[in-house]
Amino acid sequence: MAVLAGLRGACTLLGRRIDTSRIVVLGAGAAGSATADLLLAAGVHDVTVLDSRGILFDGRGGLNPVKAALAARTNPRGLRGGAAVALRDADAVIGLCAATVPDSLIATMAPDPIVFALSSPVPEVDPGLAARYAAVVGTGGSDHPNQIINTLASPGIFRGVLDAGVRFITTEMKLAAADAIAGIVEDSITADRIVPHPLDPRLAPAVARAVVRAAGRV
Repeated sequence: MAVLAGLRGACTLLGRRIDTSRIVVLGAGAAGSATADLLLAAGVHDVTVLDSRGILFDGRGGLNPVKAALAARTNPRGLRGGAAVALRDADAVIGLCAATVPDSLIATMAPDPIVFALSSPVPEVDPGLAARYAAVVGTGGSDHPNQIINTLASPGIFRGVLDAGVRFITTEMKLAAADAIAGIVEDSITADRIVPHPLDPRLAPAVARAVVRAAGRV
């Protein structure tokens, strides 16, 4: 949810459409898989996911059932290889793994890319080096602008679920939460502020209201 909100904010700032963006997700664990699924649910058509062995593609051997299902839903261009192949001409990269990405690969992305290096305490690529090429940089740490972390969503999500009296968090609720997070800064967005501060007092109530509304449509 936080990643989707950040991408929405960055695309708004750059005058781009998220659904036509080419997005690479580094990491196919719980965080990477959930992020890829939510991006697909948000209408992003071109998502490529990598694990420690490289790009997931339909039919790749040795995949567990979760990764095999993810491979079947992503990588529409059938890419094969590693990060160098995936990142070339990509519009955005989401780092959700412990791997290191050389800044030279960021230079091969599409002009003015979006780079979210979210591993903490050591991000996948140094934010300062990434900023040489990227229009927007986000991290998982509080020592840099654009902190993309779960606490942007989780207090409001749980408040909304309790208020709505529902037992499950649906995809529609997650999408609504992401929109609510992005909406907090929509009128004052800058390259250093594509998401609100995690302690912004408007954040949790806005997310909770969005979740309640989404729950009512279930």
